[in-house]
Amino acid sequence: MSQNVDILGGLRRLVRRLAEDTEAAILAMSVVLLIFVLGTGGLVLDFARVWNGQSELHAFTDHAALVAAGELDGNAGAIARANAALAQLITDRQHYANEAVGLTADSLEVRFLSDLPADDQDNNLAPFITNDDALARFVHVQTNPYTVSTIFADILLAVSGNAGVDIGIGAVSVAGFTQYVCDIT
Repeated sequence: MSQNVDILGGLRRLVRRLAEDTEAAILAMSVVLLIFVLGTGGLVLDFARVWNGQSELHAFTDHAALVAAGELDGNAGAIARANAALAQLITDRQHYANEAVGLTADSLEVRFLSDLPADDQDNNLAPFITNDDALARFVHVQTNPYTVSTIFADILLAVSGNAGVDIGIGAVSVAGFTQYVCDIT
């Protein structure tokens, strides 16, 4: 029993000495700061992946919309030519760590519009959708939704006892065809 008392007394003295010791305060603060910096850096990498994926999807839809709109000249077969141009799109690939996403014409939802809503925030395109070659002046291109898995955010959430998070991304582009001829001799 006296041996247990000596051990407990020794532990108390050790804890008291460590609590009073200020020489390791910088080390403790450095460890806390290092954990904070690494966590912040990981979150920055996660959101950079999301931002990059969003940017790539938007560039792809912009390209698709411009390709299709270039065929909307109001002549017969304009929509068929626009769809054929979309079918000939160069395929693209996105890589999110271990996730590979193929981007093709099948990745897009395409609508041909006779006009645009007066308000850019108005998502009701139904009154403007047309299949008439002469009326089709704009093309509305939207990607299928994609999910980007986060790595570091999932780790931080798991440590705090929460479920992981996946971030959905997508893109929409609208383009039109207009011909102007000025100062042509």
